[in-house]
Amino acid sequence: MKKLLAIFFAVLLIAVPCCVGASAAGAINADEQRILDTLDQYVQLGKTKYHIPDEYIAQAKNHFLTIDITKTQADEIIGYINEGAELLKKDATPDEEFHMEVLPTADKQAILKLGQDACAVVDLTLTYDAATEKVVITKTDAATGAPVEVFNSEPIIKTTGAEVSVIVITAAALAVIMVAAFVVSKKVKLF
Repeated sequence: MKKLLAIFFAVLLIAVPCCVGASAAGAINADEQRILDTLDQYVQLGKTKYHIPDEYIAQAKNHFLTIDITKTQADEIIGYINEGAELLKKDATPDEEFHMEVLPTADKQAILKLGQDACAVVDLTLTYDAATEKVVITKTDAATGAPVEVFNSEPIIKTTGAEVSVIVITAAALAVIMVAAFVVSKKVKLF
């Protein structure tokens, strides 16, 4: 009987953390979900159909699990995302593949500014290094005041052999910027 009781309690101890983990997984609120849905949409740019990489959307979702985004913040962030998409559509030629090189410098700077503004909604900082084409989003640690990386556009799996398209890298950087902004905005109460 004692062995049966010990097995029961062991199973109970194993099951409790599983239950807690399952309940924490549903912490995405409706406003965060609206942002994720906006990020998950396909955008037609000429003959090119663009979609933010799933791993960037997953990073945003993971960040949303740590913060709470308000309706006002979500509306502002979604506005920046949509404005960036419209800016890209404006420069796309209908019957050709889209190439980021055709974007005027002013439009590239405007898209970067939109990403920075989206991040600022939730106290994040977006930086872009043109030489490495790397996007990094950081937040300030409340305890130390040091920047903490929230997003980095380096591929999770490094590409070997073939070159990655400049369009994909630029679009991914934009997506990462937007995703990071959304993720950080979720928990503006975070500090």
